Amino acid sequence: MRSTKTSLILAVVLGVGAGVAPARGAVTGVSASPGSAPVAIARGGSLTLSWSVTTSTAGSVTVSSARGVFRKPDGTALGSVAQTLSRTITGPATVSFTETVYVPADVIQRAHKEGLDQLRYERSFTDGAAASAQVTLYIVTAKAAGFGLTNLALGFDDDNKQLPIVERGGKLKARAEIGYTGAGLLRGRWEIAGPNPDPDKPAWRVLGDVVQTLTGAESLILASPSLPTDSFGPHLVRLHVTEPRVGFDPPEIRYVVGEKKR
Repeated sequence: MRSTKTSLILAVVLGVGAGVAPARGAVTGVSASPGSAPVAIARGGSLTLSWSVTTSTAGSVTVSSARGVFRKPDGTALGSVAQTLSRTITGPATVSFTETVYVPADVIQRAHKEGLDQLRYERSFTDGAAASAQVTLYIVTAKAAGFGLTNLALGFDDDNKQLPIVERGGKLKARAEIGYTGAGLLRGRWEIAGPNPDPDKPAWRVLGDVVQTLTGAESLILASPSLPTDSFGPHLVRLHVTEPRVGFDPPEIRYVVGEKKR
């Protein structure tokens, strides 16, 4: 009788505990916009994507995605983007993320060599339980692809492959070699940091603006304004592209203003 009574009390306690346990929520839906986009054969390019994520979790919740993955149609991974998207919100709610992702040329080329005419870019979002969505990337010729930059490389106008050391008051320009698909308007600015810029957080200042219509040739060389050489020490220079949006950090190159040779 004592054992039966103890079991009955335990059952009641467990029943009460189960009755007050909070309901668990989850990411219940993910969608991407646009749902598809063209990418050019053997040329990398940038895409701006919007992700809409719905969570049923109540209260404060962090919705995040650790990385994006390029996949073949059968799900085989071709590459990844190690960029975390994360926001803390009050749920249940729908939250939006905007991402500019660079699709590497080698990923597109590998898919094309296997006879594929498409691949996909996929992200999984979680707040403890996950759901995913994808963007279909159709492989097309460069002329058929939308407007975007495929590469940006910097150098100096003297073709010097080593660190340039220029005399104080000397003349020096940088140049940008730009690859692109489609046609459109390029906007950006040449920026300079130095002398002796902070290596972790350079203080960039504008050297000159760039507004250029790109069409036809799929490649372009832009020259910078004359670089400042009035102060001794190392300097950094870059072309910061603001339009179209690119999925990579602008490259930087370095030069040094030194003593006049005797």
